[in-house]
Amino acid sequence: MNNKTKYKYSKILLTGGSGQLGQELLRILQPIGTIWAPERKLFNLSHPETLRQKIRDYCPDLIINVAAYTAVDQAEMEQEFAYNINVEAPRVLAEEAHSLKIPLVHFSTDYIFDGKKNKPYVEGDKANPLNIYGKTKLEGEIAIKESHDQYLIFRTSWLYSPTHGKNFYTTMLRLFKEKEEIQVVNDQIGSPTSVEFLAEATVEILSQLGTNESGENRWGVYHLSGEDQMSWYDFALKIYKKEKSPGLFKTKKILPISEKKYTSKAIRPNYSVLNCDYIQQKFGDIYRKICYNSSSTKPKLIYLNHFVLVKALTPFLILTVPSFISWFLDFGSKYRRLPGRHERIKKKESVLDEFNFFNYDSIQYDEVNICMKGESENVMNFDLPTFFVNPHKRTLDKFKDRYYVTSDRLIFKAMMGYPDNNFYKRYNRSVDDKIMFIMPHNPLLSSYYLNDHPKENSELELKRIVERHKDSISYSGRQLTAICSHKYKGSNIQIGSGILCILSMLQLSKKVNVYGWDAFIDGDMPNGFIGQTMKLWSKFHVAHPGSRFSAIVFNWIYSYRLINEFDSNRLTVHGKVDKVSKLKWIKKHLFKVIYK
Repeated sequence: MNNKTKYKYSKILLTGGSGQLGQELLRILQPIGTIWAPERKLFNLSHPETLRQKIRDYCPDLIINVAAYTAVDQAEMEQEFAYNINVEAPRVLAEEAHSLKIPLVHFSTDYIFDGKKNKPYVEGDKANPLNIYGKTKLEGEIAIKESHDQYLIFRTSWLYSPTHGKNFYTTMLRLFKEKEEIQVVNDQIGSPTSVEFLAEATVEILSQLGTNESGENRWGVYHLSGEDQMSWYDFALKIYKKEKSPGLFKTKKILPISEKKYTSKAIRPNYSVLNCDYIQQKFGDIYRKICYNSSSTKPKLIYLNHFVLVKALTPFLILTVPSFISWFLDFGSKYRRLPGRHERIKKKESVLDEFNFFNYDSIQYDEVNICMKGESENVMNFDLPTFFVNPHKRTLDKFKDRYYVTSDRLIFKAMMGYPDNNFYKRYNRSVDDKIMFIMPHNPLLSSYYLNDHPKENSELELKRIVERHKDSISYSGRQLTAICSHKYKGSNIQIGSGILCILSMLQLSKKVNVYGWDAFIDGDMPNGFIGQTMKLWSKFHVAHPGSRFSAIVFNWIYSYRLINEFDSNRLTVHGKVDKVSKLKWIKKHLFKVIYK
């Protein structure tokens, strides 16, 4: 997100800015415009009538109501207090928004349902709340509908943030450090929802909305929560597995218990999973289930049949004749991402020798961090220049020198605020952050090879190529560019942004620390590799799986080579990927896919 992106809401009133969702929205809304997030003592929702004049004085273009009475058990004893905040305050906000002719965004809950359906609830299902909290939230929805016509009500569930606020996630982290054994309810099922996801999805939806005058008709109630359904016990196990650190946690056992054994004043629904298909239909790919426009070319029936055959034969080919995989996938150069059998790469002594490097307006470093998938929890030195590869999650302000890195043109344009082909992947960044674009082997470089030009002309010619590429993106902000292209001259070879970033940084820096290098490394070989490829082949109707399959092959091979060719004085890897150095299976079998 940057200052070139056009938004319609320059003045935003955000209630509940001190809560976990409010803090996340406050962060992500900053580039959009001026935000007023008043403190509770100044904007007290428990006294709704006092809010009217304050709203009129500020005269916002948009109201986002995050504030709510959420203490489910306490609400049973403080019913009037909960009613004022969850019903009367939303009514006042809706009436004032109607008077100002501006939109209102309001957040509701899965607890408006009784949990007896046993399959995900859709927006039209009958509400039947079991507790005061759920009842007041439902009445708050009704109050908004009666008072306004431009509203978005997002029903969500089981909100959590690993870093701030009082929620199940932070509570579990505390208990893991304090107790050797904990008990967690195992018969209440819901969908944990990250406040980061919810905030980003909200802003994306707002960026799409028009006005009533422009024919906007998507106002209404929507379900917007996490996709995975699980019990509180399952969620606790996931948190424990993700956050476990030697010497930090005391907990040795996590035991499941029935909610009947858990003392609480309020009755909770046993099943409150929300079906979120409707919002995906109305506002595009909110859940990133597809990465390309539905109008993109889809495989014909003959190709679909081909994929079924590939899916069945892939394990056999990998373990027996991997060199035939490229040939088997080559049913048109448009789709191929691996070298053919007769044009495989000639392996060099060093992995760096297999690539062409040119660094244009880039600088040299003594030491850098590389964070794959936005992973940053285990970074040891926040003062080092840190490169976030294709970041789709929140980056922390404590990093002193941040770069966002990609080699994907669509992702790059999305990061710049110019999404292409409805490519709505979230790559949020501050306008002050810098971007490094690593140019892979693409059409701009397809006819150019360093070895084909006199050395004295190479640098000048590559600079011209990069400048033309910058012009085609129409972006003049804080951008660094490095070229890291493969010398292989076949068509459509695909190497991931992460590998290209590591290779480029090994050229630009004396020492490289890598975090979260596990995107395609899930389990031991060969089971992990085969499992990953099977998942891809099962999704061939969404995007061409041959491309992703190639990315897995290259990630495994170059991960293996980089870890084994560079000692820890130059390349330090933090994460499961360390296991790759011991997996001789890669060298024995997978190398035959690419190398002669």
